[in-house]
Amino acid sequence: MTLLTGIPTAAPVPQLVTELNQAVAAFHLSTPSEPSLPLAFTGLATRHSFFQYVLATVDPSAQLLALRKAVRDALLGDGLGEDDFFPHLSLAYGEDDEGKTAEAIIQELGQGRTVGGVDGFAAEEILIVSCEGPPATWRVVGKVPLGVPA
Repeated sequence: MTLLTGIPTAAPVPQLVTELNQAVAAFHLSTPSEPSLPLAFTGLATRHSFFQYVLATVDPSAQLLALRKAVRDALLGDGLGEDDFFPHLSLAYGEDDEGKTAEAIIQELGQGRTVGGVDGFAAEEILIVSCEGPPATWRVVGKVPLGVPA
């Protein structure tokens, strides 16, 4: 699930890790939390764009929004104005063609608030991913655990 975009690709990873650790610590101070963040699916959808072709929408819980705000403030600064956060888990990238449509894939996956019988997941860490180039070349360049800091 994408928590934040818009971080300059030239940003030094060690600095990002430090700032993310500070954001996670601030999140834990402001919100009662556990070592992982439970995230619940609210349904399946498409936005008919390549990166949001088939997705599971995620409940924008108070905890998720608090974490998003802490991370956004730490990495991009506060006072940025309106936030367009759309919590979701991309299940497939692509576009419709003669052999498949997003709606048909969604029908195969099921209805309601589950994805293949699963109703959500627990996030245990924040990954820093370099998204330069096509998705097959994206790589994890850093990690920050969501656990309560020692």
